[in-house]
Amino acid sequence: MLLIRTKMNKHKSAIVTFVLLLCFLIFLITGFSIAAFYDYRAGIALVLLLLYCIFVFRALLWYLMGEETIGIDQNHLIIVKKAGFFTQSRRFDLQKIKDLKYENHPYSFMDFFVSRTALTSLAAYGVIAFEYDKIQRIGIGIEKEEAERIIVLIKMSLKANKHRQMTH
Repeated sequence: MLLIRTKMNKHKSAIVTFVLLLCFLIFLITGFSIAAFYDYRAGIALVLLLLYCIFVFRALLWYLMGEETIGIDQNHLIIVKKAGFFTQSRRFDLQKIKDLKYENHPYSFMDFFVSRTALTSLAAYGVIAFEYDKIQRIGIGIEKEEAERIIVLIKMSLKANKHRQMTH
Protein backbone atom coordinates (compact mmCIF):
# COMPACT_ATOMS: atom_id res chain seq x y z
CA MET A 1 0.00 0.00 0.00
CA LEU A 2 1.42 3.38 -1.03
CA LEU A 3 1.38 5.88 1.82
CA ILE A 4 2.93 8.96 0.21
CA ARG A 5 5.24 10.23 -2.51
CA THR A 6 7.31 13.30 -1.60
CA LYS A 7 9.78 15.63 -3.33
CA MET A 8 12.56 17.95 -2.21
CA ASN A 9 11.76 21.57 -1.43
CA LYS A 10 13.94 23.59 -3.78
CA HIS A 11 15.73 26.78 -2.75
CA LYS A 12 17.31 29.14 -5.29
CA SER A 13 20.41 29.66 -3.13
CA ALA A 14 21.07 25.92 -3.15
CA ILE A 15 20.78 25.70 -6.94
CA VAL A 16 23.18 28.64 -7.32
CA THR A 17 25.61 26.93 -4.94
CA PHE A 18 25.45 23.68 -6.94
CA VAL A 19 26.00 25.48 -10.25
CA LEU A 20 28.98 27.44 -8.87
CA LEU A 21 30.47 24.26 -7.39
CA LEU A 22 30.09 22.39 -10.68
CA CYS A 23 31.68 25.28 -12.62
CA PHE A 24 34.62 25.31 -10.21
CA LEU A 25 35.01 21.53 -10.49
CA ILE A 26 34.94 21.71 -14.30
CA PHE A 27 37.64 24.39 -14.13
CA LEU A 28 39.77 22.13 -11.90
CA ILE A 29 39.19 19.10 -14.12
CA THR A 30 40.33 21.08 -17.16
CA GLY A 31 43.52 22.14 -15.38
CA PHE A 32 44.27 18.65 -14.09
CA SER A 33 43.59 17.17 -17.55
CA ILE A 34 46.29 19.37 -19.04
CA ALA A 35 48.69 18.72 -16.15
CA ALA A 36 48.08 14.94 -16.30
CA PHE A 37 50.10 14.81 -19.54
CA TYR A 38 53.18 15.96 -17.63
CA ASP A 39 52.77 14.53 -14.11
CA TYR A 40 51.23 11.24 -12.96
CA ARG A 41 50.20 12.82 -9.62
CA ALA A 42 47.97 15.22 -11.53
CA GLY A 43 46.42 12.18 -13.22
CA ILE A 44 45.65 10.63 -9.83
CA ALA A 45 44.17 13.94 -8.64
CA LEU A 46 42.10 14.06 -11.83
CA VAL A 47 40.61 10.62 -11.17
CA LEU A 48 39.75 11.55 -7.58
CA LEU A 49 38.24 14.84 -8.72
CA LEU A 50 36.13 13.04 -11.33
CA LEU A 51 34.81 10.68 -8.65
CA TYR A 52 33.92 13.65 -6.47
CA CYS A 53 32.14 15.26 -9.45
CA ILE A 54 29.99 12.15 -9.74
CA PHE A 55 28.93 12.58 -6.10
CA VAL A 56 28.17 16.28 -6.67
CA PHE A 57 26.19 15.49 -9.82
CA ARG A 58 24.26 12.80 -7.95
CA ALA A 59 23.48 15.27 -5.17
CA LEU A 60 22.34 17.84 -7.74
CA LEU A 61 20.06 15.26 -9.37
CA TRP A 62 18.65 14.36 -5.94
CA TYR A 63 18.06 18.02 -5.16
CA LEU A 64 16.40 18.82 -8.49
CA MET A 65 14.51 15.58 -9.17
CA GLY A 66 14.64 13.68 -5.87
CA GLU A 67 11.51 11.74 -4.99
CA GLU A 68 10.81 9.52 -2.01
CA THR A 69 8.03 6.94 -1.95
CA ILE A 70 6.88 5.49 1.36
CA GLY A 71 4.88 2.28 1.21
CA ILE A 72 3.93 -0.54 3.51
CA ASP A 73 3.01 -4.20 3.07
CA GLN A 74 2.12 -6.86 5.62
CA ASN A 75 5.65 -7.24 6.99
CA HIS A 76 7.75 -4.32 5.71
CA LEU A 77 8.01 -0.57 5.53
CA ILE A 78 9.32 0.15 2.03
CA ILE A 79 11.21 3.34 1.16
CA VAL A 80 12.17 4.02 -2.46
CA LYS A 81 14.30 7.06 -3.26
CA LYS A 82 14.77 8.10 -6.89
CA ALA A 83 16.92 10.83 -8.40
CA GLY A 84 17.02 10.61 -12.16
CA PHE A 85 18.58 7.24 -12.96
CA PHE A 86 19.85 6.70 -9.38
CA THR A 87 17.46 4.60 -7.28
CA GLN A 88 17.74 3.30 -3.74
CA SER A 89 15.20 0.94 -2.23
CA ARG A 90 15.15 -0.11 1.41
CA ARG A 91 12.88 -2.49 3.29
CA PHE A 92 12.46 -2.34 7.04
CA ASP A 93 11.01 -5.30 8.93
CA LEU A 94 8.00 -3.98 10.87
CA GLN A 95 8.89 -6.07 13.92
CA LYS A 96 12.25 -4.31 14.30
CA ILE A 97 10.95 -0.73 14.03
CA LYS A 98 11.00 1.08 17.37
CA ASP A 99 10.30 4.59 18.65
CA LEU A 100 8.42 5.91 15.60
CA LYS A 101 7.97 9.67 15.97
CA TYR A 102 7.72 13.06 14.33
CA GLU A 103 10.87 15.22 14.48
CA ASN A 104 10.84 18.88 13.64
CA HIS A 105 14.18 18.94 11.81
CA PRO A 106 13.47 20.10 8.27
CA TYR A 107 16.12 19.67 5.61
CA SER A 108 18.53 22.59 5.37
CA PHE A 109 20.92 22.78 2.45
CA MET A 110 23.20 25.20 4.26
CA ASP A 111 23.35 23.29 7.57
CA PHE A 112 26.18 20.90 6.70
CA PHE A 113 26.33 19.04 10.02
CA VAL A 114 22.60 18.21 10.02
CA SER A 115 22.05 17.60 6.32
CA ARG A 116 25.47 16.40 5.14
CA THR A 117 24.22 12.95 4.09
CA ALA A 118 22.02 14.50 1.43
CA LEU A 119 25.15 15.69 -0.36
CA THR A 120 26.77 12.28 -0.66
CA SER A 121 23.91 9.84 -1.05
CA LEU A 122 20.24 9.60 -1.78
CA ALA A 123 19.53 10.12 1.88
CA ALA A 124 17.63 13.17 3.00
CA TYR A 125 16.86 14.56 6.35
CA GLY A 126 13.22 13.60 6.85
CA VAL A 127 10.73 14.47 9.53
CA ILE A 128 9.64 10.94 10.47
CA ALA A 129 12.22 9.15 12.60
CA PHE A 130 12.42 5.60 13.93
CA GLU A 131 15.00 3.30 15.38
CA TYR A 132 16.10 0.35 13.24
CA ASP A 133 19.61 -0.61 14.34
CA LYS A 134 20.28 3.13 14.08
CA ILE A 135 18.03 6.16 13.68
CA GLN A 136 16.40 6.31 10.25
CA ARG A 137 14.67 9.42 8.88
CA ILE A 138 12.13 9.50 6.10
CA GLY A 139 9.58 11.94 4.71
CA ILE A 140 11.32 14.75 2.87
CA GLY A 141 9.33 17.90 2.36
CA ILE A 142 6.11 16.84 4.09
CA GLU A 143 4.09 18.88 6.53
CA LYS A 144 3.62 17.97 10.17
CA GLU A 145 -0.03 16.89 9.72
CA GLU A 146 0.86 14.55 6.84
CA ALA A 147 3.81 13.13 8.80
CA GLU A 148 1.56 12.44 11.79
CA ARG A 149 -1.00 10.73 9.52
CA ILE A 150 1.74 8.48 8.10
CA ILE A 151 2.98 7.69 11.61
CA VAL A 152 -0.54 6.63 12.62
CA LEU A 153 -0.82 4.37 9.54
CA ILE A 154 2.58 2.79 10.22
CA LYS A 155 1.72 2.24 13.89
CA MET A 156 -1.56 0.59 12.86
CA SER A 157 0.41 -1.72 10.55
CA LEU A 158 2.85 -2.45 13.39
CA LYS A 159 -0.04 -3.45 15.66
CA ALA A 160 -1.65 -5.57 12.94
CA ASN A 161 1.69 -7.26 12.26
CA LYS A 162 2.21 -8.04 15.96
CA HIS A 163 -1.33 -9.40 16.18
CA ARG A 164 -0.71 -11.66 13.15
CA GLN A 165 2.53 -12.90 14.70
CA MET A 166 0.78 -13.75 17.97
CA THR A 167 -2.01 -15.70 16.26
CA HIS A 168 0.41 -17.83 14.21
